[in-house]
Formats: sequence, structure tokens, C-alpha cells
Amino acid sequence: MAEDLVLSTQFNNQTILYEEGSVDAITAGLLEEATLAFDRHSTIEIQGRLFRGASPFGLDLIAIDIQRGRDHGLGTFNDVRHACGKERARHFADLEDSMTPENIAVLQGLYRHVDDIDFMVGGMMEVPLTKDAAVGPAFGCVISLEFRSKRISDRYWHENPTQFPLDLLNQMRRITMAEILCQTTGLRKVPLNAFRVPSDM
Repeated sequence: MAEDLVLSTQFNNQTILYEEGSVDAITAGLLEEATLAFDRHSTIEIQGRLFRGASPFGLDLIAIDIQRGRDHGLGTFNDVRHACGKERARHFADLEDSMTPENIAVLQGLYRHVDDIDFMVGGMMEVPLTKDAAVGPAFGCVISLEFRSKRISDRYWHENPTQFPLDLLNQMRRITMAEILCQTTGLRKVPLNAFRVPSDM
């Protein structure tokens, strides 16, 4: 399998998984293909071609997610910033601690007041936390809170003191994603760090 897989045609389409070798081929492709940078721009696959079926036009997943946040009463971007320990922004200029001037200008053109910014939009406008991070401070905060609450509320979490003896737990901690992929797929070569695309250098 050497063809590109297009999101809009593969979304909710499991037929490819029944082809022999397809899971290994997809996994190999994921290991070799870098993701796009996380920013306010999205591919047309997400913003116009999803869920189209036989129609030439699809839906905009970003717009759906923004509306979903409103429908479910999610806090605004400013609410989330504040809940995550930052001072509430009173003016657009107060967002300079996590956004570029260009993105702040875009937000000023879209919203009347900084308190009106949707969480999804504001989160997409933030600069990633570090050069290696995929998301900015607001999304990073929400993701970490979600992971923490899931971990704390899971009585079977493998690192709970009652689950495994310490020596076995230490052995488990040494297992890498690369080892798991080598043991569970037919791939013969996997980067040592399976979460990073190998450099050409």
C-alpha cells in the first residue's frame, strides 16, 4: 500500500483495515510522516470535505466544534485561561503572553471583546508551549487536567500502589512505544522514539 489516504474518504471507513498488511502499512506511514504544525490554519479535508458522503460538499469540523462548545456551555477562552491560573485578559493586548500580534489582530477582527473569544478559536491561536509542544497553554492545561482526572479516577491505573509490585512497575516503565510496535506489528524497523519523525540528517 503506497497510496495516500485522504481523511475525508477514510473517515469512518474501516474497509481498508481488512486488506492484508494494511495496518502495518498505515503504522509505517504514521511513523514516517510529520504532522502539520499546530496553528489556526486547517486543511480543506477538515474544513470542507468531512461527512460529505456522495455530496461534493462536506462539513467544516472546526465550525462544528466551535458551535458544539457554545451548545454545551463551555467557558470562553478567557474563562479557561483564568481557570488555568492566568489573569483574565481585559484587552486584546493582554493575550500577548500566549499569542502572536498577527493572531491577536485576527481575533480583534472577529470578536468585539476579549471575553467573547470561543475557547476553540482562542486555543488554536496560541503559540505552542515549547518548540516540541503540539498545543498552547490553554489546550495544554485542559488536556493535562483531563488526563489527571482520568488517571486519579481509574482505580485500575497501573501506577496505583495496589496494582503491581515496584520491580514489575519499573520494568513496565522501561518499555518503549517502539518496542510495543515491534512486538505487535510486522514492522522490522521502528525509530527508537516512535513519537518523533526520523530526521534526514
